[in-house]
Amino acid sequence: MPTKGLLRCLTYVSRNLGSARLLVVGDVPRRGSGQDASPLRRPGGAEEGINFGRVILRGLNADEVHRMLKSITHDEVPWSLAEAVHRQTEGNPLFVQEVIRYLNEEGV
Repeated sequence: MPTKGLLRCLTYVSRNLGSARLLVVGDVPRRGSGQDASPLRRPGGAEEGINFGRVILRGLNADEVHRMLKSITHDEVPWSLAEAVHRQTEGNPLFVQEVIRYLNEEGV
């Protein structure tokens, strides 16, 4: 979750961009989180040269995790392992990769 300092920094940058092109990728706080990202949404949008878009990313489903595990290990992977990894990582591909790296290091 972004800190208040990061939100202040992004607000400053968004107000002082001029015509510069900049892509910022991050996680916008959810409503009710105590973090307010509304200053980043300036009135006027694209007319003022600032265009904000939101891309909602979802985790991989259990089948996709299973395929990813098979691709990483180059071996058959038990469905039960894929389901366990899916539960632990919520399908986040980076976390899936790190869990597999850990399991490999532990010789599992």
